[in-house]
Amino acid sequence: MQPPVQIVFVGSHLMKAQHVFNANAFPDETSNLVGACSSRLALLFLHMENLPRAINQDRSALLGGLDRLGADLGKSVANRPDLTFVARSDGLAYIAEMHSCLNALKSYLDLYAKLIGKLIKPEETWAFNKGNVEGNKLAGGKFVNNLRNCSGVEFADQLASLTLEQSLSWISTAVTYRDQLSHRSNLDHMNHMQLQLYCEPPHFRLEELEEPKMPNGESVASYFKGLLEEVVKYTQCSIVLVPNVKLDLVNSDQLGK
Repeated sequence: MQPPVQIVFVGSHLMKAQHVFNANAFPDETSNLVGACSSRLALLFLHMENLPRAINQDRSALLGGLDRLGADLGKSVANRPDLTFVARSDGLAYIAEMHSCLNALKSYLDLYAKLIGKLIKPEETWAFNKGNVEGNKLAGGKFVNNLRNCSGVEFADQLASLTLEQSLSWISTAVTYRDQLSHRSNLDHMNHMQLQLYCEPPHFRLEELEEPKMPNGESVASYFKGLLEEVVKYTQCSIVLVPNVKLDLVNSDQLGK
């Protein structure tokens, strides 16, 4: 009996990634890597889409908890006018999605660097590991050095310069955040969602709810929206520099759309 013929239904997130990672645009021997890049980038799109929902989930949990406490909360706050009370979310839902976004990003960059390496030097295996470049230890530093060591390879220097610029600008910071969340449940100097409480009724004002903020003070929602835009731009700008890609089969302008 012959095995069944599979008909795979591709979701919107994978479709967004395949504007660049079209297997027909790359050599046959890299098809598994192309598919892995596509899948990992699709996961990044998915988790980025889920992050605002997670923030809303934690907001509802925080406000719901305040409502349930009701009179007990008011009594506790009113009895200690000498103290400042702040209701703070544990942030579990949005921290989980932040971690998933950053993990998907790092995994995607590793796979993308490996794919580029196979397109330039098939006998080698590259990754987006940290490495020293011009006295700085940077995410993707070894990838930059691999590119710089490709003497006579067209566009390698351009791609190395682009990657170095992007690592200094945003990639190294994002990878640092990923490492922190992988080893504990928070970021250094991050501000969680919170709401100040007052002695007088109604004890809190909804308009004063503070959304979670990254260590640099930018809102979590805004930071991750910008991060996704940077990932897309880096992919769009770098893919056109890579050899052995049929660019007529790549629609990089539509990546992520």
